[in-house]
Amino acid sequence: MMRIFRLLLAIALLLPISSALATTDGIYQLTESTSAAWDGTDANRLKTITSDYDFVYGDDEYLTYTLPWPSFTFYRQPYTQITVDTNGNIWFGAARSGRGFNLASAGFGPVIAAWNDDLSSLYDGGVFIQHKTSPERVIVEWQTETYSDEGNGLPNSFTVTLYQDGKIRFGYGTFAAASATDAGSGISQDDGSHYLSVSTVIGSIPSLAGRYFYFNDVSQPLTFSLNIAFTGTGAGTITSTPTGIACNTNCSALFPAGEPITLTPQAAPYSLFSGWSKPARVTA
Repeated sequence: MMRIFRLLLAIALLLPISSALATTDGIYQLTESTSAAWDGTDANRLKTITSDYDFVYGDDEYLTYTLPWPSFTFYRQPYTQITVDTNGNIWFGAARSGRGFNLASAGFGPVIAAWNDDLSSLYDGGVFIQHKTSPERVIVEWQTETYSDEGNGLPNSFTVTLYQDGKIRFGYGTFAAASATDAGSGISQDDGSHYLSVSTVIGSIPSLAGRYFYFNDVSQPLTFSLNIAFTGTGAGTITSTPTGIACNTNCSALFPAGEPITLTPQAAPYSLFSGWSKPARVTA
C-alpha cells in the first residue's frame, strides 16, 4: 500500500513586530513589540531537573546552565553557558549573583539585567530555565519578591528569552511589589560604552507590566529560521542546499537572509511525496 507524506514549509523571519521606539548602542538595537504575548516556563520546583529544565531559588543564589546550542553570541562573543541569579540577572563569564550595580560597567563581565534590584525567592517562586523549540529558545523566568517585601506574598514575574540566532527578548508580566527600586536594567558589554538601558529609555521596570522588548544585533547579517513539518501517513527525508536541513521528522535551521535555498524531498519505500504547502509568513 502506497502512503503519502506532505511537507509544510514555514519561514520565520527573526525580526520583532515593533513600535516606533528604536535605540542602539552600535551593536544592539532596542525595540518594543506591539504584538508579543507571555511566553514563560513550567515554573515548577517539583519538576525533574534535566538538560532542558533547571531552577534555583532563595536569596542571592545563582545557577550555571549549559546552553543547548554550540554557542550563543552576546556582544559578538560566543558563549556555551550562562549564569542566572535570583536577583534578575544573566551573567556571561561570571558565576555570581549581583544587585544594584552600574549597568554600564558593573566590573563582572557582560550581563543581561532584566530587573536590577535586590530580589528574593526564599519563601516562594524562584528562577526557572527551560529550553523550548519552534523557534529554538531558552526562557529564563523569575517569580520573585523584592528583598524588602520578602515573605509578604507580593510576587513579581518577568522573563528573558535567548533565541538561537542571538536575539534577546524581555517580557514583563505582573508586579505586586510594595517596595521596589531599579538601579538600571538592560544589557551591557561591561565596557562603559556598549549598553542599552530599558530603565533609561522606557521607565522603571515595575512600571512595565504587560510590555515586551527585543534586543537585536544590528551589527550582524539578518538570519531567518526555516521550519519543516511532516504531515501524512508516509515517510521520507528532506535535505537542503546549502546544508542545514537534513531530517526525516520536524526540524528547523538558520540561514542568512537573501540566500537562495533548495529543498530536496526523498520519499521512503512504499511512500509518495505529494507536495509542499506554505502557511502565512510569521515573525518571531
